Amino acid sequence: MMEKVSAVPESPLVLDEYASRIRTDVDANLLRQEQLRGELRKLEEEHTVLLKLQETLATGAEAIASMRVGSGEAGVLPKPRRAERDVARRRVGKGRGGKGHRSGEASLIETVNGLLQAQVEPRSVAEILGEVVAVRPATIQTVRNTLDRLVATSKAERTKQGRSVFYNAVGAAAETQPAPAVDAQ
Repeated sequence: MMEKVSAVPESPLVLDEYASRIRTDVDANLLRQEQLRGELRKLEEEHTVLLKLQETLATGAEAIASMRVGSGEAGVLPKPRRAERDVARRRVGKGRGGKGHRSGEASLIETVNGLLQAQVEPRSVAEILGEVVAVRPATIQTVRNTLDRLVATSKAERTKQGRSVFYNAVGAAAETQPAPAVDAQ
């Protein structure tokens, strides 16, 4: 009692349905292949662009490195044009009443005034310069000009002893001088 099994369906409707499904699957497969080919082309184009960028960056970095490391004319970076240098100087604010300091850093006037306030006895310009240079770069002439500004604004006093000039803060001068003796009569 064995039943006969057939590999071919008996109904023509079933064959038509299979054929229709296969046609749909083939069309979907072709459509998906075309989409993937398009994506592959895009990826290959992106790859080409990235390789060109990588090559450009590598040659640019080599050129910059050769300018820095190289010797002679080839190793020197070009000087900025005069107009660019002038703009850079104006940005720094050099020579504008202490406005040339870096952000977050006290101005020279504030620094010198703070040093004078911290000292009890009068100080010479050289002594003040030694303390200022420990905090920030400065020249003796700059410190002198700053001290003159502090004297002009009554924040510091100048005293002369022979050929030497000494400076101290206004409040510190009164504290260092002994109070005159008052007669008890």
